[in-house]
Amino acid sequence: TLPGIATVGRAISTRSKVVSDAFFGPMAGRELVGLAVPMPLVFAEPLGIMSAIEIADIQRRIERFHVPLAWSLTVTDGAGRVMAHLGAENPTPDGLPSSMKPEWFGFL
Repeated sequence: TLPGIATVGRAISTRSKVVSDAFFGPMAGRELVGLAVPMPLVFAEPLGIMSAIEIADIQRRIERFHVPLAWSLTVTDGAGRVMAHLGAENPTPDGLPSSMKPEWFGFL
């Protein structure tokens, strides 16, 4: 759960991709999320790159996907806050709407 620019430090220290918590971008005037990646270790100091993406843009991008009727797709920020959602509105924890489960489902 990292705000904005702190994701770069985490990406560098863990050598992996990091997603920030959602934050308000004062220049953009919108809610953003930061995506950070470490650079290859070819420089004297470890470096990383961060890009901020509008949360509304994430929703527009996932709406291009075809999601089967019983499926859903949810994109969350680093804190687990839902940023974008597509598909079944209220899926159960196993991903199937209760209307699509056979009577014997609970016995498995």
